[in-house]
Amino acid sequence: MKKLQQLLCLLLALMFCTSLFPAALALDEGAITLHTHTPGEPVQENYVEAACTMDGGYDSVVYCQRCDEEMSREHIDLPATSNPTNQCGDNLFWSFDEETDVLTITGTGDMWDWTEEEPAPWYEYRESITDVVLPAGITGIG
Repeated sequence: MKKLQQLLCLLLALMFCTSLFPAALALDEGAITLHTHTPGEPVQENYVEAACTMDGGYDSVVYCQRCDEEMSREHIDLPATSNPTNQCGDNLFWSFDEETDVLTITGTGDMWDWTEEEPAPWYEYRESITDVVLPAGITGIG
């Protein structure tokens, strides 16, 4: 019975210590081992690349070098890459006149493809657009 009491006291002490200091407790072939966590280098998980009009992000995760237990996790946001040049194709550019509600595309070639996940950069103006002006040199609409 005394050995059981000693073991319980040891376990309670270890639980108290590990709650104050980051540590790992493991049973290895009947022996109790205790180590202080050693943080490794942060790794990126759940990476979603930012696109022109869509935010991305990833989780920065630190694992213990000794036991691989996750020590911390922080989500990092990556803002949309934006499109300051108003480019909508390799050689196509767009502008929207808010006074006349006209969307104008200039340049030549194919327009990039747009999706629900990455809509056209003029998507926010869709309710206001009354006319669209396309150049003679456009060869495809995305």
